[in-house]
Amino acid sequence: MRRKRFTEEQIIAVLREHEAGAKAGDLARKHGISEATLYNWKAKYGGMDVSDAKRLKALEDENAKLKKLLADQMLEASALRELLSKNVWSAPSVQGFATSPMSCTALITYGKSTSRRPRRPGLRKSAPIPRS
Repeated sequence: MRRKRFTEEQIIAVLREHEAGAKAGDLARKHGISEATLYNWKAKYGGMDVSDAKRLKALEDENAKLKKLLADQMLEASALRELLSKNVWSAPSVQGFATSPMSCTALITYGKSTSRRPRRPGLRKSAPIPRS
């Protein structure tokens, strides 16, 4: 991107010359700008002091940063919404192990095994697990 040729102080000085009675065409030739640029500056900076122009620039920069942060947050929220909208029960890692949300919760709690409850330490493998 091309660097600006004029600072806020220089722009306001040119506008003060214009307010003092200098013709727009003469000012444009003198400073190497077009008359349209002069009128655009007048629309943006007309009636401002240098401190006001600097404050305007700082607010514009802050606004740009906030817009970027908002866009990032909205993108993250959209990605999370899309991820949550997908059917988690059809995931390949869960297929064959769970048929309902409750059994899937048991698999998540106890790990991916074929048994749904952990063995009790004192029981043998052949002994059935009592259901409560």
